[in-house]
Amino acid sequence: MIDLLFSPVFMCDGFDNPPPPNFSTCEQYWESEANDMEQLSFKVTYGWLANIAAAIIGNVLLFYGFGKAAERMNRRVRDTAFGSLVRQGNYFFILFLCFWYMIVYFDDKYTTYPLLSSCQY
Repeated sequence: MIDLLFSPVFMCDGFDNPPPPNFSTCEQYWESEANDMEQLSFKVTYGWLANIAAAIIGNVLLFYGFGKAAERMNRRVRDTAFGSLVRQGNYFFILFLCFWYMIVYFDDKYTTYPLLSSCQY
């Protein structure tokens, strides 16, 4: 892991410090080290690009998934509330009409109360 931050290149001057055993000249050694560093930087760059792409794709899917879930949940709550209101709403209006007719026709003793027959709930 430390190779990402620091890659040692040993001293090579050809006289007191000869090149490592696999290389015949210092230039070959330096060229090899430069190529290794370049390849490592390309690998790290590709890794970061893949990480960025995965994060973007993941966030898009997350946004889409939670949007669909919220939409379905809102629809379900809205449908349930509407069904509940429809189920309860009729009784409110029936009772309201019954009480209204009782109040309006309470003083009139000769009225036949035409809609009070529907108030038998």
